[in-house]
Amino acid sequence: MQALDQQPIQPVTDRKLRFDYTRRFREQFAGGMSHALTQLWINPAQLRTNLIFDGLRGADEVTHALQALPLARFVVLHAPDVVRVQRLLGRNDAFDQVAGTAQSNAQTKALNSFADLGLPEAAALFTPEEEDQLFALLAHGVSPDDLRAKLQIVIEERRNYDPNAAIAVLQASAPDRTLVIDTTQNRPTQVTQALVDFMTN
Repeated sequence: MQALDQQPIQPVTDRKLRFDYTRRFREQFAGGMSHALTQLWINPAQLRTNLIFDGLRGADEVTHALQALPLARFVVLHAPDVVRVQRLLGRNDAFDQVAGTAQSNAQTKALNSFADLGLPEAAALFTPEEEDQLFALLAHGVSPDDLRAKLQIVIEERRNYDPNAAIAVLQASAPDRTLVIDTTQNRPTQVTQALVDFMTN
């Protein structure tokens, strides 16, 4: 997309900008990331194990992948949005940044709601109990700017993708090729073992 925009090719650390790029890529190329995978040329003689790709999201992408990649298997690592925000806050990953989210101290006093944070649209994604749970993190060292940025990442992702719709497509169209794992109910070692079992059996 940078090439199409005649911009220099460079890494993108702003998650909102990345979502804009991926949304426009899907508009330009049906199937989005699935289309990108179908453009790869791989010599089977050089493979010694399965190839694993991350990045398929949304009903349109998985629908395209089901048809274009008939030998592929699909693993969904799922977590509720409130858990995803909490995990983003704990990752300390340079990739999880959103430009222009900082506000002055005067603007961030007495924050008790998404509206106070300048993100009233977040109320559509979270229950009141989840909202209270997230704002309780401010009393435990999470900064308002960091909470705002991570909420914006999840909000922007949901504008572009519906994970539940993607799961529904996979389970309806390819149940034998699909594994859905609730990562809140399984430890990382359990997730890894389930993935290995699914890919090797």
